[in-house]
Amino acid sequence: MEKNTLKFVLLFTLFFVSCKSTNLSSHLNSVYVTNTKKVPVLPPECMQGELDALNLFTGSFNGETFSTPVYVQADESGLYLLLLNDFGVGMGELSFDGKEASLDSPLFPKELKAEYIILDFQNAYYDVNSLKSTYNASKIQFEQNFESDGTEIRRILNGSKLIEEIVIQNGKVVIENKLRGYTYTLVEVEE
Repeated sequence: MEKNTLKFVLLFTLFFVSCKSTNLSSHLNSVYVTNTKKVPVLPPECMQGELDALNLFTGSFNGETFSTPVYVQADESGLYLLLLNDFGVGMGELSFDGKEASLDSPLFPKELKAEYIILDFQNAYYDVNSLKSTYNASKIQFEQNFESDGTEIRRILNGSKLIEEIVIQNGKVVIENKLRGYTYTLVEVEE
């Protein structure tokens, strides 16, 4: 496996290690948000709106940065992510229908569970009230604030410790996980 591809796989894996909880949970395993607190995956019905777009994924971990296109399709019926190389050829996919999730890619380690990827996606795109309820049930705080320019900021906190911050503005989502040490950006590609 090429060095840049391996870096991408590691960063993409680390990016997706965050989460949610409530009686709105799906049938998937719960995921650790902190080293000791875990939350379940929310069902697709908690999706806020719809996504059907090509995005540029850029990730940074330990000073290494890389980018790759990813096609995202998400709505109340499920989530589908298709990782692409620079030539538009699929390098892997993730799907989630609310009951089952599958992650199929030779790029990812076999031990990586789809739940981790799904949960970070949910932090950025799912209904805030569902997220708050889920996190509160696990004694983790989920906050949403808006700046004067319309920028949305979502934060996940364990007490006063910031675990993750998500900044959403004009088709761009930046997730910075302070606990796991990665930053991830999705920018919708204009057609």
